[in-house]
Amino acid sequence: VTLHIEATENSTGDQTDADFVITIGDLNDNPLSVVSDADAGPDFVAENSPVDTAVNVTGLATDADGTASMQYSLAANPGGFFKIDPISGAVTTTATPLDYESATTASITIRATETTHGDTADLVVVVNVGDVNDLAPVFTSSAVPVVVENTTAVVTATTTDVDTVGPAHTYTVSGGL
Repeated sequence: VTLHIEATENSTGDQTDADFVITIGDLNDNPLSVVSDADAGPDFVAENSPVDTAVNVTGLATDADGTASMQYSLAANPGGFFKIDPISGAVTTTATPLDYESATTASITIRATETTHGDTADLVVVVNVGDVNDLAPVFTSSAVPVVVENTTAVVTATTTDVDTVGPAHTYTVSGGL
């Protein structure tokens, strides 16, 4: 803002004037907004996903002061499974693979920091981990059945698979007498 001011000497009538430039500084008078997830998709990632796989989580915070910029970080990231873009707030996977059989969810805390004044706000996000068919089935029946001689033997083979997805198990007999 520029102000033009004139001053006059009352007894002589002499005048002078000057322009004054006034800069209005930003006062941090508005709190940082609550951090939200700007990505409308489900917070999900399949186990063993490659590095930089998007997990449908994007931190978003605003400051009504209007002059602030945000920087995003992960205040909590147990296991180190995720990373966040400091500018966009987008969350992706790291080189540390997630394992559905160990945990079906992973919790992170996104922190938004207003870079001018240092105000912070956090958001806890629970990311669902999807199962993929990554483990072989395991035999649960005896590998050494006992069969009485001169009888028709029937061996029942059973398996289990900790994966919750994938095709049904098939069995093939090879070798024997």
